[in-house]
Amino acid sequence: MSAQYDNTNSGLLAKNDRRNSETHPTHTGSVQIICPHCAALGAHFINAWVNEGKPGSHFDGKKYFSLKFKPKDQQPSRTQPSAAPRQAPVTAAQAMRTREEMAEFDDSIPFAILLPAVMATLAAATTMTNWIA
Repeated sequence: MSAQYDNTNSGLLAKNDRRNSETHPTHTGSVQIICPHCAALGAHFINAWVNEGKPGSHFDGKKYFSLKFKPKDQQPSRTQPSAAPRQAPVTAAQAMRTREEMAEFDDSIPFAILLPAVMATLAAATTMTNWIA
């Protein structure tokens, strides 16, 4: 029986066959890294560009990789269109205003005092609908 290979703190890098311009990475890949601060395991994409050191630099005339890492959870899905940015939900404390804060509303309209609570309820329902959908 063979042991399961541990992919922690390792990854792969391969030539980018879909490179269409000079700004696209020459190599792409992925890696799984454990955060040294919180010990969380994170999957990341790797983009790499082959560069050549400039005269007088540490890498004078030598080729080297320039790397960029991006968490996989920040990558937009290719199968679904990107969702519109969501607004932060309104908390009950933000919704409940004192009578003095509601001075800009016409006191002859009785529902003006309830308006923040109604808006908070609608915001919560919208957030729940977005969560369910």
